[in-house]
Amino acid sequence: MPLRRKRERNPFDVAIQRPPDDEVPRGYRLRRVGPAEWVAEPAAGWWRTWLLVIMAALGAAAVTGQVARIRNRRRAEAAIVVVTGVPIRRDRLMQDLERRYGLQTVGRMVSSELQKQFAQRRKCWPTEAQVARRLEEEKRLPGFTDSLIRSQLNEEDYKDLLRFRLAEINMVIEGVDASEADARYFYERHTSARNPDARFRTPERIQVAVIRTATKSRAQQAMAVLLDGARWTEAVRRFSDHPDRVAGGLMMPFTRRDSPFAGTAAAQSVVFGMREGDRIGPLPASGHWWIVRCIHRWPAKTTPWDAAREDALMGARIEKGASRNARAIAEARARFIRESAIQVFDPAYDAVARPLVSRDQSR
Repeated sequence: MPLRRKRERNPFDVAIQRPPDDEVPRGYRLRRVGPAEWVAEPAAGWWRTWLLVIMAALGAAAVTGQVARIRNRRRAEAAIVVVTGVPIRRDRLMQDLERRYGLQTVGRMVSSELQKQFAQRRKCWPTEAQVARRLEEEKRLPGFTDSLIRSQLNEEDYKDLLRFRLAEINMVIEGVDASEADARYFYERHTSARNPDARFRTPERIQVAVIRTATKSRAQQAMAVLLDGARWTEAVRRFSDHPDRVAGGLMMPFTRRDSPFAGTAAAQSVVFGMREGDRIGPLPASGHWWIVRCIHRWPAKTTPWDAAREDALMGARIEKGASRNARAIAEARARFIRESAIQVFDPAYDAVARPLVSRDQSR
């Protein structure tokens, strides 16, 4: 096989070969400007070019920052409301809110962060899968959505609360096991009719909307308006003095035990005898007169053992863990909070550097 001869470079081929450095004057540098052209130019010229580029970039950044500051200042000083020619500006609103609620809000945020860090250090902060699973379970409870609305919480707010609750559970049950017998015992106690807080026995529930008045005559006026074809929400707005009037009179679901009619046996019996869609009244109860509209009913229900077994095991673990671990957790939490470094940069918030040692700070 014939050997290939290496092609020798032509010293005059400037497109390939760079001119020797000893031919470049001191203080100059070579720059290629074409396929066969090199020029010598002052080396300081490159530094001046880069300096101009950097200065231009810094100038642009300064201009952008100034524009942003001007925009933010204008937004802060913009009028929200004008009262007889006198503006109430956004910055005044923010100052008033900070003065009234700033310390309390920042203190709660600091405590929440400490609770989270404590749970994370113990590797007990819940996973997003755990939070999502628990949320889906609670969504199936009667009145869950109404409860959120009344608490002025959205789903993300509620998930934040769940994270702290689940973190507490994870800490309590750490290193704790429950036997089948423990779970059975827990299940039996939480299906007993004598246990008002039974977890696996749901008592009969009802949800109603009401118009409540102080006098019978006013309740009769409301009923007459309804019989004439007025909308329910309109009658509620005109006649009801109940706090739930802002929600069209819709009350949270209740059992016989926590019924607002529990103090009047006759009214209690009538209300719990209603069918969905029924409307009764005027009805005397608890010193008021009521018109009641039945929205939904839930019959009493007991969760069978097979469906409740996993929850019963967890309930038993929580009970055992609370008696075994609660004190040690409280002491560890208090020590963690005392040893945490909290830097305060505004003297108005000095108090948050000394948070209360309480597990309920994040709630």
